[in-house]
Amino acid sequence: SNDAPRTMLLERCSSNDARQDIRPIRTFQPHADEFCTMSSADLDISTPKSVESLDIPLSVVTELFLRRTFVEDTVTITGIADAIGINGSIVYSVFEQLRNRKLLDVKTMQGNDYVFGLTDMGREFAKEAMLKCQYSGVAPVALESYVAAVKLQKSGLKVDRNSMAAAMSDLVVAPEMLDELGPAFNSQHSIFFYGPAGTGKTSLAERLIRLFNDWIVVPRSVLADGQFMVIFDPTIHEAITPQPEGLDRRWVACKRPLVTVGGELEASALTLQYDPVGRVYTAPLHVKANNGMMLIDDFGRQVLTPQQLLNRWIYPLSKRTDYLSLANGTKIGLPFELMVAFSTNMAPEDLGDEAFFRRIQNKVYVGPVTAEMFDRILTLASNHSGVALTDTSADRLRTLCLERDAIGLRANYPWDLCKMAKSIAEYEGRPAALDDYFLPRAAKLYWGAANAVMSAAALTASTTGPAHASQPRLSAAASVLSESPTEEFLMEMVKA
Repeated sequence: SNDAPRTMLLERCSSNDARQDIRPIRTFQPHADEFCTMSSADLDISTPKSVESLDIPLSVVTELFLRRTFVEDTVTITGIADAIGINGSIVYSVFEQLRNRKLLDVKTMQGNDYVFGLTDMGREFAKEAMLKCQYSGVAPVALESYVAAVKLQKSGLKVDRNSMAAAMSDLVVAPEMLDELGPAFNSQHSIFFYGPAGTGKTSLAERLIRLFNDWIVVPRSVLADGQFMVIFDPTIHEAITPQPEGLDRRWVACKRPLVTVGGELEASALTLQYDPVGRVYTAPLHVKANNGMMLIDDFGRQVLTPQQLLNRWIYPLSKRTDYLSLANGTKIGLPFELMVAFSTNMAPEDLGDEAFFRRIQNKVYVGPVTAEMFDRILTLASNHSGVALTDTSADRLRTLCLERDAIGLRANYPWDLCKMAKSIAEYEGRPAALDDYFLPRAAKLYWGAANAVMSAAALTASTTGPAHASQPRLSAAASVLSESPTEEFLMEMVKA
């Protein structure tokens, strides 16, 4: 009575295999609606169609089959195949083996598919499998397959001035800066961005990922020394749509990842995270960033001290391999094929020694912008925020910022002051503009009351010229004001 359903199921598995034959693989292009060919053509990511073509032991698939059936209670062969990402013909062979061992109880048929659950003996075997590991998702790939994939997908992209300018098209960047970023990117080594706060270091670093125009494959999980390690993270890896036809479902085609961490970075984030309940590992952040980029923002202000981070990564940065420990003491080697970008407003000599900075070959200083660039940034900020500009807005804002900041014109000031002016306008129900009314109020809210005197002096100077006699006295007086001056005193100073 089972021969006919078995024949129909095998025929359906066979037809599925035929539909899953590898087609010419096409790749997502982030900056266009077209596709381009995947660079790692030597990587076999086709669906395994037989037990022999699997890169993991059949026993791993069998235990995964039992755990999944135990979790769902009543399942079908097609449902199991979809859940663990294994070809239907392989899942059917596991089904027959377990049924012959009296571990499965076939309840009925659903079309051409079997509906089944576990027998009492099958439940005992499933519980033993759950004690070893509770993972019941998509089957893993072998560690060796993952290592090979990362190495084959290492980017050899070389950019020129035009492609670098296109990646930074929504920023105002000096040509000299583009000419530093381009060679630094082409070296495929780490980049150290340093300079005063608010000059655009993070914005520049984040846009480097736009230069990549191909996609990579990332495994959902990896089998290392019999242990499951989850790598795919939907919060980091952006899957392309649709996925390539014939792609092994244990892999996900994604854009190259960008992992950004700030002051919250701890040492534990750079080691394997072990779940003692589920007995599953989660890959550290830098492993999830493989074949992409990792940005350490506000470097030097992490819970993890600079010295600890430098000591942790001095070997991986040099040898492109990182060694991580499993709970059983086994060490596994994982690729460290990523571009690491550091961004800091601290002095480099305060963060590391010569040995570390020798391994970070690219160091890019990002300083204040020119007056012409500042005005262009102000125009962008105005258009984006909807804050109107007057004929004197740019001159007055530049004068105000230079009076307030000895370092110079920072790229963040136009954006921040436009936001402040818009917030004030929304509160008062008035159209927002960087004019004589909103600009002093925005400056007071942004820099604080003590600096409002300096802002008023700067605006007066921009109107009456440098010969205004009270300006030096105002600046000198403002520099010695207490943190909480009285309102009457401030008003007298502003009037003066």
